[in-house]
Amino acid sequence: MKLDKIEKIIIAVLAVIVINAIGMNYYEHQKFIHNRTMPIYLNNTKEKELPKNIRELSKKYQTYTELYKSDKPVLVYSYVTYNSSEHRNKEFHKALTKKLEQENIDIEKIVFENWEEDTTEIALKNKKYLDETETCGPSGEEEQKLKDFVETAQLCINNVCLVDVKNHKYLLLSPDVDYIIEEIKQYRQ
Repeated sequence: MKLDKIEKIIIAVLAVIVINAIGMNYYEHQKFIHNRTMPIYLNNTKEKELPKNIRELSKKYQTYTELYKSDKPVLVYSYVTYNSSEHRNKEFHKALTKKLEQENIDIEKIVFENWEEDTTEIALKNKKYLDETETCGPSGEEEQKLKDFVETAQLCINNVCLVDVKNHKYLLLSPDVDYIIEEIKQYRQ
């Protein structure tokens, strides 16, 4: 089978188009990698109050007891291993652990890897405190206490916190490794 002149020109033009498309795709990909947006952290700390009976509540509701057992400040956070673009990923965890060692900071850490919200599990475990006649939102005082307790713990787990049960407070920290280290140092003074 012999190609005539027109067929050869059409094949040549298609080859140029395909090569050009591949080259442009590569160029755009490299431009994207070079110019991708990086997370910007506005370093701040929010101090929040813990209920004075937080340990009793954790025992009563049979959950998050590890968060509130120490009299010393505890660093609490979660990170993901399955999504490298997440700001609290495996690299964040490794960098924070390394920086704590380098700065010789001995602090208890409670770290949740790939943590998933466990509100339903907690509610099932504490059915006796829930008013099953209501359909939307907490209705009773005990149910509201449980809701507040769970929200406080999950706020720390979903972010980075320095929990200080002895002083009935916790600090919600920006997820920047150097900032966290400085806040821990400052808090300990």
